[in-house]
Amino acid sequence: MAAEKLTKGRFVQIIIMLTLLITAFIWRTYNNEVAKNVACKQDEDCVFYVNNLLFTAKFSKDVITLKSEKNDWDIEPVSEQVQLEKVGDLWIITRSNPNLLVSIEVSSNDEKPQLIHLKSMSNGF
Repeated sequence: MAAEKLTKGRFVQIIIMLTLLITAFIWRTYNNEVAKNVACKQDEDCVFYVNNLLFTAKFSKDVITLKSEKNDWDIEPVSEQVQLEKVGDLWIITRSNPNLLVSIEVSSNDEKPQLIHLKSMSNGF
């Protein structure tokens, strides 16, 4: 096989495959979404930003409350072991396990959704 001549058809096939691989690599790199990791101590306010919007989170044993300076945002759970409820301007996230990593997607009317991982830290680190 190594001694075969490189035909025009085989050369075109190699160039097409190389172009597809480079295009896929560039597209995946450009569209890569980096998740924001937020780790907070229990019963303390924790502040983080999503798309230049300030969020305040408070972790208790089974509940995480989220509040923002604006109300034009929405969250969707990525984790299946959590329940969401909106009460006024607060989002209440109930989790089945206090050590569970909660993944949510925060979106606003005019911004791309952002993936957030919420984790509570023990008070002794």
